[in-house]
Amino acid sequence: MRGYADGARDTSKRGLYDPDRVLSVKGGVLDWWVRTINGQPLVATPVPADYLGQTYGRYEVRFRADPVPGFKTAFLLWPSDTAAGPGDWNDGEIDFPEGNLNGSIFGYSHDRLGDIEDNAFWVSTGKGYGAWQTAVIEWEPNRLAFYLDGRLLGETSDPAAIPIVDMRLTLQVETGTGGEAIPASAQGHVQVDSVRIQAYTG
Repeated sequence: MRGYADGARDTSKRGLYDPDRVLSVKGGVLDWWVRTINGQPLVATPVPADYLGQTYGRYEVRFRADPVPGFKTAFLLWPSDTAAGPGDWNDGEIDFPEGNLNGSIFGYSHDRLGDIEDNAFWVSTGKGYGAWQTAVIEWEPNRLAFYLDGRLLGETSDPAAIPIVDMRLTLQVETGTGGEAIPASAQGHVQVDSVRIQAYTG
């Protein structure tokens, strides 16, 4: 399993990727210990399949998190481009589960045919992060769907919401992007105990 490089900054530029101090495995569960050390929030983003991507598939993640203010998840499908390259954001982005750890969980797909910063499709789960839950993305040539604990939250056939290039699963835990304060005392855990990736043929 690879991850984003030590010393790089997260989306908000406030968090520092430091997997050695953030990530551990306990009892088969991958654990992020997010916290601030000497004024610096620490985060990590592992990539389960070693940066390998595929076009279309089913992605299942069982997860939970403490309600830590100032931090969030954005578990996402990101364009692979090359085996270890950055990919082109304009090819699309699918995020689920995404949300602040002390808030609600959402699912999003960015508009690859218009303004990539806009969402072509989104769902709200109405759920927080505290309990163990299973999020599923089903990505097909003409369909994108989000499920939580086996319940269909929404689906779309809008081409703007459905990427057509290889994507890789990326387990991004980072600082909040809405400018909310990160209390110096805030600390807690994000946990994942299983990840399943199934290829679909397009």
